[in-house]
Amino acid sequence: MEPLPGSSPEVRHPAAEQLVAVLGRGVVPADTPILRADDLGVLRGDGVFETMHVRDGKPWLFDEHLARMVGSARRMDLPLPPRDAMLKLAAQTCAAWEPGAEAALRLVCTRGPESGGPVTCYAIISPVAPVTLRARREGIRVVTATLGFAADQRSRAPWLLGGVKSLSYAVNMASQRWAASQGREDVLWLSSDGYALEAPTSTLVWLSGTELCTVPTTTGVLPGTTAGYLLDRADELGWRAGTRMVRPEELVAAGGVWLTSSVRGLVPVRELDGTELAWSRHTDAVRELLGFPV
Repeated sequence: MEPLPGSSPEVRHPAAEQLVAVLGRGVVPADTPILRADDLGVLRGDGVFETMHVRDGKPWLFDEHLARMVGSARRMDLPLPPRDAMLKLAAQTCAAWEPGAEAALRLVCTRGPESGGPVTCYAIISPVAPVTLRARREGIRVVTATLGFAADQRSRAPWLLGGVKSLSYAVNMASQRWAASQGREDVLWLSSDGYALEAPTSTLVWLSGTELCTVPTTTGVLPGTTAGYLLDRADELGWRAGTRMVRPEELVAAGGVWLTSSVRGLVPVRELDGTELAWSRHTDAVRELLGFPV
């Protein structure tokens, strides 16, 4: 993505700082109030967001993330600003960041004030957290937990917003806090009928023989942009790509089990429900294909 007019590429901020930009206002001090107290994004989690990996001064897979954001907003009957405005907002934010520094860019759009009015749209860019870098290098220990729905329930109940990346992330964060209380780094959600689904902030990917697999989106899992990029290029690693249902006990024998997300990249699962998983010999090759630093 090329810098756009008005993106002020000469203004740079140290990578240790968080940076905020507001649609129509550009970059503002990080402590600038930008939300009203009655904004529905705050009151009800009524909004959508996308988080992107920033590399070489640009958000990676921007078009794919924006397309997913548009899809989420459509499902929620939430009007979004025009694509060019979102593109300019992202460009302004990235242009003000330290050149070459790895970062995470989050685009947020809320429904706006409870009394009515335009959506509130802003961007935040920040350094990649040390815990994220450690997860890439060392892998994580994961515990399973039920999401409470049958595998096909969310596709039959659109009001459950399966596959929508909304601001309503309280359950996601509570799941990860529970995992931490169990001495684990993340959760793998299961359907009530025992199938693996996704993690609170990442997509499950595994290698079965020569097939690189992920969970079908018909289950209501969020379609992962990083996972999609990887599966689209599975043939470069000599594999075919597929979607299938899987139970957690089947993952123990897989040729590799990973969680993928936009900022963490590829994270090996090295333990599942107390069972140690072998470190996949393919991990380095997959990392290289995705282009995330370790």
